[in-house]
Amino acid sequence: MIKLPKIQSQRDSRWGAILLGDNTEAKYNIANYGCLLDCFSMACCYYGCETTPDELNDRLKDVGGFANGGDYIWGAIQEVTDKLKDVLIRVGDYYPVSNLQLEQIKEALDRGMPVILHIDYDPKDADDDMHWVLAVGYNPNDENDFTIADPLDGQLKSLKKYLGWFRPSMRATVIDYVILVGETPHSTNLKEMDIDFDDSEGNRHTVGFYVYEWFNEKRRAIKAETKVTEGARVYESYKETTEQAMIEQNHVIDDLLKEIGSLHDHVEELDDRIGILIKEKDYHIDTAIKLLTEAFRKWLIGILKGGVDK
Repeated sequence: MIKLPKIQSQRDSRWGAILLGDNTEAKYNIANYGCLLDCFSMACCYYGCETTPDELNDRLKDVGGFANGGDYIWGAIQEVTDKLKDVLIRVGDYYPVSNLQLEQIKEALDRGMPVILHIDYDPKDADDDMHWVLAVGYNPNDENDFTIADPLDGQLKSLKKYLGWFRPSMRATVIDYVILVGETPHSTNLKEMDIDFDDSEGNRHTVGFYVYEWFNEKRRAIKAETKVTEGARVYESYKETTEQAMIEQNHVIDDLLKEIGSLHDHVEELDDRIGILIKEKDYHIDTAIKLLTEAFRKWLIGILKGGVDK
């Protein structure tokens, strides 16, 4: 995309109230009717001829560059400077821009030559509300998305801001275009160059802005990846610790089961001994209960001391 050293507005207070060309009525001033003059002024600065709309207005008046008050006479810019010349191509109000004309505009921009576009300022009605803007770039994926320097506010924007209703496309709104032929200046600093398409919110930015945004996004991605990796490491550590604890717990359970098994064996043995005693001696039931109680007591004391007292 072409980088303009200056983007000027026809409504700038420094020259907005100055009469355009040879006009005598106050309403025909640069602020109201100086869009084409403003485009030429920006193009002159681009090609190395420093000027402002009011200065260029005076210089064109000196060479007879206006007719009917403030109508620009095509080719007059060459009487002011040898840095550029204007090549006017008529499209017509009732004919859309052809494929050949569209490619011609794009080729000029690719070669670093700005193109002035005559468009309809108000697409809500069928009349030609004449406005001139300076095209400096285009979106190769959308033929309606040309980057323009708009003299009304001195801002870079998409031509799509002016499309709709009776002028739904670039082909429908462009009535004339002017290729500004000159020696292309050297490329400017890449990081300051404006991207020739809008972001998701319809705004234009520099290459530096998008690089900065990419860097921030990359940094956020790295932080997120680090967080996930750390989370995985913590989980693995937790998993390992939990598995070890489960192994130790299983060992304790096994030991308890062994103790229970041993207790079961001793109870059975005790039961057998009591049965033998009852069979060998004719004890009454009270005596048997006493013997049983005494045997259980001895057994329990043995367990508490670490072994069964046989």
